[in-house]
Amino acid sequence: FEYGVVDSKQVIPMWSTGLNKKLTAAFRRYQQRDNETGVLFDIYEYWTETECQVFRKPCAATIEDLEYYSMFSSFIVDTQTTADSPILKHEFGRVPFIPFRNNNLTRGDLSDIKGHIDSYDKVYSGFVNDLEDIQEIIFVLTNYEGESLSEFMGNIKKYKTIKANNYGDSDKSGVDTLNIDIPIEARKELLNITRKEIFEKGQGVDPQPEQFGNASGVALKFMYSLLELKAGLMETEFKLGFGEFIRAICQYLNIEVKSIIQIWTRTAITNDTEIADICQKSAGIVSQRTILANHPFVENVQAEIDDLEEEKQKSMENYAGAFGGAVNEPEPAAKE
Repeated sequence: FEYGVVDSKQVIPMWSTGLNKKLTAAFRRYQQRDNETGVLFDIYEYWTETECQVFRKPCAATIEDLEYYSMFSSFIVDTQTTADSPILKHEFGRVPFIPFRNNNLTRGDLSDIKGHIDSYDKVYSGFVNDLEDIQEIIFVLTNYEGESLSEFMGNIKKYKTIKANNYGDSDKSGVDTLNIDIPIEARKELLNITRKEIFEKGQGVDPQPEQFGNASGVALKFMYSLLELKAGLMETEFKLGFGEFIRAICQYLNIEVKSIIQIWTRTAITNDTEIADICQKSAGIVSQRTILANHPFVENVQAEIDDLEEEKQKSMENYAGAFGGAVNEPEPAAKE
């Protein structure tokens, strides 16, 4: 049994019209280069519950040039299919495609934040371009005696002076400066607002370190609340996909399946000091196994219990040996 991940952009699913949607067929389109001629082809596969038909055409050609394509020589096929056949008969009893949806709306994570990301990039890029294009000081020359601006800049750098023609008391010949102020604060505020919207609508965790600090366990859980919500929606849909996938494998291997239990484990940043303190204060209130199961340093509870018993036994032996005695073996249980 072999399987592979197919880019969702290549597949057009066809669903039944009932409330419980069932995949009735799948249409797949991708490109493939012919090894002998080097021509790039568009490949079209049409999968149903019983067979697959394949067509192809050169990428530069129109849809009228579509023709059957024999591509099953690399497959393990049944007696009804030959290497030269454009139709593959299969015995899966279903369309051999399993959808793994991102959420119940079958939408990607980018759709809700694409506009905010574009706004952020536009403001940021415009800010950088303004800093590169606009000088801090612009010189305004009136009746400058020289002929070239390069000469003017050379005199400024070398002599710190310039020459200007004066035609009377009312003449305003000389050099004035013009400052252009870039609205930095407004852009910074817009970038901060847009960044916040990206993480909130994208249901992510803002990785800025100043927001973490010495946060407690409750604060950390609150920071992960949106990501937890998004992960829960994806888990619900992925469980359906994994269940279908396991049943398809078991059907191929002729294994009867009644129920499939999936266990999903999510990881997040936690305050280990706070959790360890809670475990210490819980001694005598809950069982040792429960404390060990929730302790941040323990990975295997049973192995940790065995190690504790072994350490306890060695400690008793060392204590008895220090006083020249022997460790009393526990009395065997009475038998009826």
